[in-house]
Amino acid sequence: MAKRSTNDTYGRNASRNLFSFIHQKNKTLEVHISSVTVPVRGASRHKHKEQMRPWPVLYFSDWVKTTFADPYNGYFLLGGYKIHQEQHVTNMLKNFWERYQFVDTISTAFPSKTVPYFLHGDEGRGQCKRPVMILSAQPVLGWGGENRVTSKKYLSYRFV
Repeated sequence: MAKRSTNDTYGRNASRNLFSFIHQKNKTLEVHISSVTVPVRGASRHKHKEQMRPWPVLYFSDWVKTTFADPYNGYFLLGGYKIHQEQHVTNMLKNFWERYQFVDTISTAFPSKTVPYFLHGDEGRGQCKRPVMILSAQPVLGWGGENRVTSKKYLSYRFV
């Protein structure tokens, strides 16, 4: 990244530089991109004509399918374990949900098979200043197992 940013002294192209770096190092996931039809305002802000156009979206279900396919085998959602390491995965999930009971009384019927994740909603705005609801999901368990969570912001306890 430092090499890419030498010509970007003001940091205006950080996002472009990051995407370029990711693609150059071939570190992308082949997630299927779907589309939904949404009303889009015309090219001029003064024209109030709306057209129905396809808008690209990444469905969480498509991302999950990709991460559970070869060669990843669930690594990103299962705390760094792969699906064939079933005993480690079930123990990790069971321990997580037992510890989570101290934070919230949410109960799950199958704690050793339930993968926890954060769901975050936020309103975004495009160039036409139109609000768009964006939902994003993030696995709770990091690649270090149940002792490493990806965000402590939403969890009011520490893993012991």
